[in-house]
Amino acid sequence: MAMMRHAPNVLSLFRIAVVPFFILLLFGQTLLHGIGAVILFAVAAITDYFDGLIARKYKTDSRFGEFIDPLADKILVGGAFISFVLLPDFFVPFILVLVILAREIVVTIMRVAAMRTGSVMKTERSGKLKTAFQMGTILIVLLLLILKRAALAVSREPGISLLEGRDFWIRAFGRPGGLIVFYIPAVLVFVCAVLAVLSMAGYVRGNRGVLRSLFK
Repeated sequence: MAMMRHAPNVLSLFRIAVVPFFILLLFGQTLLHGIGAVILFAVAAITDYFDGLIARKYKTDSRFGEFIDPLADKILVGGAFISFVLLPDFFVPFILVLVILAREIVVTIMRVAAMRTGSVMKTERSGKLKTAFQMGTILIVLLLLILKRAALAVSREPGISLLEGRDFWIRAFGRPGGLIVFYIPAVLVFVCAVLAVLSMAGYVRGNRGVLRSLFK
């Protein structure tokens, strides 16, 4: 029981700790780097499910756990989205990622205010939907990245390894297919941004008292 009491927080801290290693693998150039990034992210995402399951089963909920669990998700997801903007393999608009990060900052500030005042921060189902869609989006983009690394590993076409972004995908799959693959991440991140705004609106509407405490 003593071990189970601390397990949810340990899993949340684990998600934070793996973020630098995940980003390093993400920017690696080989197929193994890409596979490693997918595996590490998948493991981190699974811990998000199990820490909540353990906390509910053994009734180990705590104020620290309520804060660190969503914060770990925000750091993991934020690190991935910022990396996607910097990677030349896809088109991910920075403004969309900025919207997603702004939502996370606002909700985190509200959580801190709730903890300081002893208020209860009401959770929203839209927040869980938002997180699930973000995790799925990241996995899809990572799988597309593996697809590119695998194509480069087996291709014998001279000069294809020098191509980046849209040029690579068009060379590999033709103009219609290549453009679709290149812009898939942008479409998914756009949906993530919309869900983030809707989720933030729900949190603000459901926690007006917490929000008012920020200005007292």
